[in-house]
Amino acid sequence: MKNLGQRDTRWKNTKLGTSDTTIGNYGCTITALTMLAGLDRVDEVNSRLKAVGGFASGNLLIWSKINEALPWLKFVWRGYSYENDKVKAAIVQAGGCLVEVNGAPIGGTKHWVLYIGDGKMIDPWDGKEKSTTSYQSTGYATIENLGEAPESDTMEIDKETFEQLVTKATKYDEFVNAGFSEPQEIIDEIADLEKQVSDYAKKIEDQDKTIFTQKEDIRTLETDLAVTKIELSDCEGQIQEIPSLEEYTKGYKSTGRKTVEVYGNLTVETSFKKV
Repeated sequence: MKNLGQRDTRWKNTKLGTSDTTIGNYGCTITALTMLAGLDRVDEVNSRLKAVGGFASGNLLIWSKINEALPWLKFVWRGYSYENDKVKAAIVQAGGCLVEVNGAPIGGTKHWVLYIGDGKMIDPWDGKEKSTTSYQSTGYATIENLGEAPESDTMEIDKETFEQLVTKATKYDEFVNAGFSEPQEIIDEIADLEKQVSDYAKKIEDQDKTIFTQKEDIRTLETDLAVTKIELSDCEGQIQEIPSLEEYTKGYKSTGRKTVEVYGNLTVETSFKKV
């Protein structure tokens, strides 16, 4: 196990989780976790936890996410008062135990250190091995070791590439810290909007079909109206062929009884007769 300090210049200015705080100021917990995990870089553990949503309120470690970020470790228990027997058992099983202490000696309220047995601990504040009496213990977290840490997947890169990666990571942090959603949330929102657009398009399509049907009905009514007008015109022509009463009665006198006269398709009852 390699001693590591949260204020190491390699990562002290790195933002802790998705917050504006830094590992140098508030990264004691993940520094102790890095040592327990058998890794060399605190910023790697910070990145692993960020990738699985391992921080609450920006910089508070979510214990249950440890196994997802570091598959060879498994979170077991978070105790809010110190229990020496359980801490000793955790040290035997995993080689160390994260212990919460009163941070007054370093000007804080709470602090996390790594107990390693025989009354010794490693203090993430400066990376030094000290006596467990250096701080007053107030709680602990037991984490089970499921196996050896994998081979480091880090690689050497040139300065230009490193600066480009840092710039991209910084822009991502600024994006999140500015209150914007995580990329996956934006993707989900876009998918939801696309579904809404699809639903509206379907409604418009249905309305277009209804409008088309109504237009067909209107055309049918217009055709029927045209036919009716033609028939009406024929009737008007036939009506014009009927003589007026004066013409009809000229040279006629009333017979006092009705007779039937036929004019084309029309049948007329009359009581006049030609004299």
